[in-house]
Amino acid sequence: MKPTQNPRHLAPDDPRHGTQAGYVAGCRCEPCRVGRYRAQKESRLYALQNNGTCRAPTDQVSALIQQWIGQGIGVNAVARAAGLNNNTLRTSTVSRWTIDALERLSEDDFPPFTRVYADLTRKRVYSLMAAGHQMVDMPIRRTGTWRTTEKCTARMARDIREHYLSHEMTMGDCATTASRARNAGHEIPAAWDDPGTLAWPDNKPPCTDDETHELFDEVKVQRVLDGRSEPCNRAERLAIMDRWPDSLAALERLTGWNLNRLNQQRKAVA
Repeated sequence: MKPTQNPRHLAPDDPRHGTQAGYVAGCRCEPCRVGRYRAQKESRLYALQNNGTCRAPTDQVSALIQQWIGQGIGVNAVARAAGLNNNTLRTSTVSRWTIDALERLSEDDFPPFTRVYADLTRKRVYSLMAAGHQMVDMPIRRTGTWRTTEKCTARMARDIREHYLSHEMTMGDCATTASRARNAGHEIPAAWDDPGTLAWPDNKPPCTDDETHELFDEVKVQRVLDGRSEPCNRAERLAIMDRWPDSLAALERLTGWNLNRLNQQRKAVA
């Protein structure tokens, strides 16, 4: 590969430094050039050991990159993190060396600005709030697009994950924050299983409702149907409304929900 006309240096904390991925990204520092030469040498050695460059079908590539695509990372970002050309993963066949590069790819290989789905990051923030932890103590801005945007940066997802894992077993001190979060339908960390990834695998939380793609707790639904007031999310409220044996007015008196608004939201989605 020919050097770019405007070579650039990566950020000091970029994990691609010293690898072919750093060279492909445009960095021409000495460690990245050495990483490039080392990767080329490994590729030639692999070809010699296998009687030429052994080709493999792209089905294997699809299986390897699906775990990253499912978290919102694009194909080009996966290729760059693995030290591959963007077009390499779009050919009909790939070399075994490409397969090996994808198999070695880990979460740490993606730079901080990589975009991932933000649903799990929001889930962790609101879950800690339901446990009484205040957002001011979390490594995230109180205002920002992370509340509504489809994706956030990998750096934000990593920071929130580390903070969540270090606080999920403890209860916070703010009862007001906990009450507001629970009334909004958010669960405490003990009520759900964190996958430990940057985003939900395949962008689908476990036990989700097909209509709203929100976490669905059948236990909560049954408790409300038995006449007990429980904080529920929209998916659970819709299920309760469909299965409520009495009048909807009685359900509104029990829970305080605005069922007319729920119906309007359902029609808007449909």
